[in-house]
Amino acid sequence: MRTATGFPSLLAAAVIVSVALPAHAQVGELTLKGKRWVDGNEAKVKCIARDGHTLDVSVTGQRTFTFTAQPDCFVFNDADGSLQMVFTGEEEVVLKNGNPKPFRTYAGTHTGAAPIDGAIGGRIKCGPSCNTDKGEIFYHRNASGTTIIFIGKYKAKFP
Repeated sequence: MRTATGFPSLLAAAVIVSVALPAHAQVGELTLKGKRWVDGNEAKVKCIARDGHTLDVSVTGQRTFTFTAQPDCFVFNDADGSLQMVFTGEEEVVLKNGNPKPFRTYAGTHTGAAPIDGAIGGRIKCGPSCNTDKGEIFYHRNASGTTIIFIGKYKAKFP
């Protein structure tokens, strides 16, 4: 199911329950791709993991994106001097027929210092340890009369 914005509904066809979540202290290599519009002018964004971008999932219910200044990764400009975007929300284990699935869903809004309004939603795959986190991210920012909008997808791999 898709929402009015075209993003998949995070709750579609799944029963989500609150259970105690084990810690997953990990920082992984981040790849982020999407489109960024500045006053309506479109540019492709491609932040590649090998350039040093990371996603920290050490705190349950929080995602910290850290970017390096790279030519094709324009979103680092939107994080201002911190080069980080922090999203806080809910993280839940998904059950199927009463049994936990090996992943957790996540949805959160931006709570960091960067001057953006946005949200992310996705899932992190975990067994004994977590190995991938992927989802969608979107935000907007008004900077000195300039309107910036970003819509994209992210994927992180953990050691």
